[in-house]
Amino acid sequence: MSTFATRAAVMAALFAATACSDRLGPSEPGRDNPRAIASSPEATLQGPSRQQATNERLARRFAIALRDDAFRATVARSLKASTVREGKLHLQGFLDADRGVMRHRLAELANEPQIVIDADLNGSPAIEIYLPVPEHRLRWRGDSDVLVATAERDGDSPVAFNPAGDRLLLDPDHPPDTPVIALGRAETRFTQPGIASLECETCFEDPGAGGSGTGGGGTGGTTSLVNAGLYMTYAKFDQTFEGWLKGDPEFEVHMLGQDGSSSVMKSYQCAGEKAGAPYQFDQNSTVWSGSVLLFSQSQLDAYKAQHPSQAIRVFIVEDDDGGPASSKRIRRGWSGCFSKSCRPTGI
Repeated sequence: MSTFATRAAVMAALFAATACSDRLGPSEPGRDNPRAIASSPEATLQGPSRQQATNERLARRFAIALRDDAFRATVARSLKASTVREGKLHLQGFLDADRGVMRHRLAELANEPQIVIDADLNGSPAIEIYLPVPEHRLRWRGDSDVLVATAERDGDSPVAFNPAGDRLLLDPDHPPDTPVIALGRAETRFTQPGIASLECETCFEDPGAGGSGTGGGGTGGTTSLVNAGLYMTYAKFDQTFEGWLKGDPEFEVHMLGQDGSSSVMKSYQCAGEKAGAPYQFDQNSTVWSGSVLLFSQSQLDAYKAQHPSQAIRVFIVEDDDGGPASSKRIRRGWSGCFSKSCRPTGI
């Protein structure tokens, strides 16, 4: 059995994903929401992006529509029934179901022309809605005590609206007590309304790899490893690097190597939540343990035959937002343990 000539590297770089004027009423902090910060209509975010402005309009309309008992009950029921991780729904797909009855109802309840709402929905990348805070998901059962919030960039103060249409700025570091429905650029790739794709965009099938990699958000996992290759058995980060409005972090490990004879590197294999077995693992806290295949021996042999003088890089990213306009960002403060053994090892 040949040995791996690998190099683990943490690089501060951007990794491009291949895999997105308001009519505001007066606002005041919610009495049961001490972390909310009041914002007047003029106190908008400095230099908001075009998509952020669009998302704020959609969030306000959606929040106002939640005043209607039937609309709110349909939203709550659909979120509860979602089979996508964290109970996510594809907003455009949800509104367009049943010949667009919910899209039409949204326009009616928001008291805006359908064509105006269509322009924002059709001109946006895939948008998802969900309750990103686990405690909120468990507690919200469709009552009117709810906010709809959006933030285009992680770390920004989320802009929230209550069912009265009032605009609030929320604490970016701590969620409020009031349940929050997040509305924003989809991190999940929806292939059909309400259905997420389970394939990493840069994952490639390796016919020689078998078994299944497992693991959880810091709770570990076990697997039966039968193939030679590079395995990750432990990973630790200083923080999860993602604000509460963005939900769970999506850490991915990419095996980077030379693309043909160019000076550009490409991902030959990725491991993560959306990767198929045996490259699938899911880390939702700062510590993960288990065993997941990163690169099989046959993949390494094929790469070394094509690039005998080039090393493979282990590149770890946290996937912030999906879509062509987004990026996957490398995170500092990572430590990991790798094993070449065919048997799982742990730290």
